[in-house]
Amino acid sequence: MHEDDIVQPITRREFLRGACFALAAGALSGCAAHGESDAAPTLYKAKYCERLSNGAIGCQLCPHACVIGNGRRGHCGVRENRNGVLYSLVYGRPCITNLDPIEKKPLFHVLPGARAFSLATVGCNFTCKFCQNWDASQATVETLPAPYKAPQEIAQNASSEKARLLAFTYTEPTVSSEYILDCVAAARELGIGSVVVSNGFIQKEPLLDLAKCLTAYKVDLKAFTDDFYHTTCGGRLAPVLDTLERLAAAGTWFEVVVLIIPGMNDSPEELKRMSGWIVKTLGPDVPVHFSRYHPAYKLQNLPPTPMQTLARARETAQAEGCHFVYLGNVAGDEGRAAHDRAGHRAEAGVAKAVLAPALELRGHLVPPRRLARAAGDLAHVVEAERQQYRLLQPLIDLPLAGSLADGDARLALVEQVQRMVHGVADLALGRGRDAVTGFERGIDGGFESGEGHGCFLRCGGLFGGFFGKWR
Repeated sequence: MHEDDIVQPITRREFLRGACFALAAGALSGCAAHGESDAAPTLYKAKYCERLSNGAIGCQLCPHACVIGNGRRGHCGVRENRNGVLYSLVYGRPCITNLDPIEKKPLFHVLPGARAFSLATVGCNFTCKFCQNWDASQATVETLPAPYKAPQEIAQNASSEKARLLAFTYTEPTVSSEYILDCVAAARELGIGSVVVSNGFIQKEPLLDLAKCLTAYKVDLKAFTDDFYHTTCGGRLAPVLDTLERLAAAGTWFEVVVLIIPGMNDSPEELKRMSGWIVKTLGPDVPVHFSRYHPAYKLQNLPPTPMQTLARARETAQAEGCHFVYLGNVAGDEGRAAHDRAGHRAEAGVAKAVLAPALELRGHLVPPRRLARAAGDLAHVVEAERQQYRLLQPLIDLPLAGSLADGDARLALVEQVQRMVHGVADLALGRGRDAVTGFERGIDGGFESGEGHGCFLRCGGLFGGFFGKWR
């Protein structure tokens, strides 16, 4: 952050208003970590904009492309034109911080079992009627003020919590892109990766700036009709699809989440078109999460998503060719029953004995094409992946009951799974233990070794250093 990017408030009214907000923030739980005071209120010059005539500014952060007059704010409510200069009102102002498992985002193929230091500022460029976090996403800096937290402080907080990732989540990270970029840089200095949980409604330049430095990008695909986006979210579908294509082209790891809302985006035809587009345009290895809707905000009149609807969505996606399909917001007996009805019951009780206690392990498989140069024979890799995927799919699908907090117990579980998958790899490739040993040596070489054959399981104990970025 450069000094010329920071502008101190210059009017008495602004100073008094900022002081009042700082005092009010102390009364809000969860919005001020460790009760720190707001000693240095600042404004930050926003990026991704251009000056227009008559003092107006064209914001180029998201596809709304707001034309913001002097003294006005954009659609997101957190970018303001002051005398011909666009400012971010939320730089350094996280109103929520929390420590979460990375699976909660949900990201299942990024450092499974890792803890993520999660944070959010107020504001969003959507107005989703079903928003679970509307009290923050639809708030303003006046109604939900927060003390200043420099990027370096965020990174230090994450490090002290032994988090391996920063997660920009809860609200829409796009609207605080400048802050995110600086937090990501500060975290990287401490060996911490970063992910965003986004609606994907962002223009090309800021997206690619984020994609270059992020560990992973989770995109909420709200529906597959423009009408839904327009009437329910206040956005458009096409820019979100553009974002997904750009992430795929950039090589950034991403996962897709679809919140299934009864009677609104759950028709078999729509789910079939969506799944087909994902496979054809993004590839079959992109993880897809279908999440259960629970009544919230302005759509509390709707019931929770029926389990049979989720099971049908999953079957549809798999039939279209999606390799990694998960159900979210599902737990306990209902989740187990849904998976069983989908035809993915674990056999002989082995899966339950090995994986049931571990939320951290969900059978994260490395796409076979990424191992082609290690194995040297794409046909062998594809066939091996198919065989071991069929064997491991029941393990992936089990609703897992708990979490292993003890590191030694988790490591022991990882070793069990590793031995099992080694056996699968041997069978699939028709090779001996030497091939597996070569693969283990290949891990340390980032798959640069030509000896790497066999195991495609990706979990924190085996491939934690990859931060979700395939080499």
